[in-house]
Amino acid sequence: MADPNVSTGTRMPQADMDPLTGLGNRYRFIVDLERLLDAPGSHPGDGALILIDIDESRKTNDTYGYRFGDRVIRVVAELVAGMLPAGATLYRTGGDAFAVLWPGASKDQTHHFSVTLLNESRNPRRVAGVACTATVSIGAAFYPEDGDTAEALFRCADVTLYRVKRRGKNNVSFYAADDRDQEVSHIDLESELRASVEAGFKDFEIYYQPTVDAVSGICNGAEALLRWTSPKNIRISPADVIMHLELIGCVEQVGDWVLEQAIGQCAAWRASGLSDFSIHVNLSMLQLRDHVLEERLVYMLKNAGLPPAALVLEVTESAIMNDLSNSIAILNDIRRHGVRIALDDFGSGYSSINYLRKLPIDQIKIDRSFVADIANTFNKSLANTIKDLAHSIQLSVCDEGIEDRAQFDQIEPSQGDIIQGYLFGKPMPVDIFQTFLRDNRRNVVKRSQAV
Repeated sequence: MADPNVSTGTRMPQADMDPLTGLGNRYRFIVDLERLLDAPGSHPGDGALILIDIDESRKTNDTYGYRFGDRVIRVVAELVAGMLPAGATLYRTGGDAFAVLWPGASKDQTHHFSVTLLNESRNPRRVAGVACTATVSIGAAFYPEDGDTAEALFRCADVTLYRVKRRGKNNVSFYAADDRDQEVSHIDLESELRASVEAGFKDFEIYYQPTVDAVSGICNGAEALLRWTSPKNIRISPADVIMHLELIGCVEQVGDWVLEQAIGQCAAWRASGLSDFSIHVNLSMLQLRDHVLEERLVYMLKNAGLPPAALVLEVTESAIMNDLSNSIAILNDIRRHGVRIALDDFGSGYSSINYLRKLPIDQIKIDRSFVADIANTFNKSLANTIKDLAHSIQLSVCDEGIEDRAQFDQIEPSQGDIIQGYLFGKPMPVDIFQTFLRDNRRNVVKRSQAV
């Protein structure tokens, strides 16, 4: 893949890099876009913001699995990076989403680039031995014509991309006056989100994905994941929900609500007899800057009657590295109460091993990219070496992304470690999860009796 740092001539900070593709991540994109358009005294001239989505990525994941989907994402990233014009920068902004920021671009140049990309994306490629066509949809907006602030320009490009996807995908469109109705739709979406927050988090829901003891197979915990359905009964993707919550400044409020709900639910499960149950909750980059988070967490735990050790807060390396010293201080304050900290997506960053000794953590969650090809002797040896290293410094391990029996059979379980992935269960609403819990415990008992 083309070096994502070529356009700047400098090495990209690890916290700004997408681990799967090596491109700038969503955080880096927002910073660069705001610096270009919103910084005092900035005179950006003309330019283009191009948003690119891979078509049918959910169908690809459902058919072939997420590790195959990751390979498709890398293939598309390499395709776009190889075509990138001089002066343009490519970012991966979400699961199947990319952005190109191109100062100085004209509409003719943008059209030529987009049409060339569309045509190239239609050519079949072999991905992991499978003939695959990964087409894309493209929406573009221009500054200052369509928007002269970062927020306005992004909205214009986003609604244009949405129009392309709604009208059949695998096409390109530029923002036009006709898109203003769709822009209003996005504003309506954000108004609905804000109204949901103000109405006591109406229409928000927590889904739970099981974590399983690596040795016994017992479900001993869950990861809490946010879901939201609009009042029009339209399910919005979690990534889009988070993005719009960030835009309206409500992501921290909702983050607190997720913590409170997950802590309360875990306490209820433990009170029902699951005395060893723990709950995993993700912390955002913004929450890691919040010096009052510790105080609120302690209150939530006491109010619910949940032992602090039953709560595992998951943080990514990129979130920590955004402000390392401050993040370490906040995590240390939280951890001294007995709350456990897990480093999510471990191994996706180049400096992970170097920082293990510095970070106040109790567990590493091995990135699913390690598990994807674990049948490969080298990958299996590498994964086992990482586990041995973690165990030697008293860290437990979670293997993420176990999707099939073949992967599971390659895992070398150790006491105290956990496993997570679609093989054991997808994220599910609380009522379905409770049925899963009952069945899981019953099946484990049957297996032990048979032995």
